[in-house]
Amino acid sequence: MGKQLNYVMDFESFKKLSQYALELGCLILYKDHTEKPSLPSSDLSIVIPQYNSYYFYIPELYPSNKITHGINCYGKYYLKDDLFGPFSLSLIEASFSRNNTEQERIYVTTGYYDENGNWIARPELLTKTYEKIARRARKLAQKII
Repeated sequence: MGKQLNYVMDFESFKKLSQYALELGCLILYKDHTEKPSLPSSDLSIVIPQYNSYYFYIPELYPSNKITHGINCYGKYYLKDDLFGPFSLSLIEASFSRNNTEQERIYVTTGYYDENGNWIARPELLTKTYEKIARRARKLAQKII
């Protein structure tokens, strides 16, 4: 479970949203499986029309030197870090509509259960950053769903 905002947003609007995330201190990673590892970037040039799904990553919440990648059977890279664990508490998932009709979203997890069954809640910094980005997305989106 988590919080999410569903919308229709074109690429140019998403670039503006991504720039705002960078201004808030986030770095950006591809969510899509690519031919190369997605390293956290502070450069907007990582946001390209070929990939419509990204993570806005807050480096203060999870050390970037712990982010690792694997390669699947198709030769595509993926994040090996547990996306249902500590790493997930540093990520905001965001995407844009390729054809301006698809529903996309901004999503942040509520938390996760650790190996002992204890609930680990989303940090306040992640919540505040998500809320700021979601407010900006509402202004930039062509349609809120």
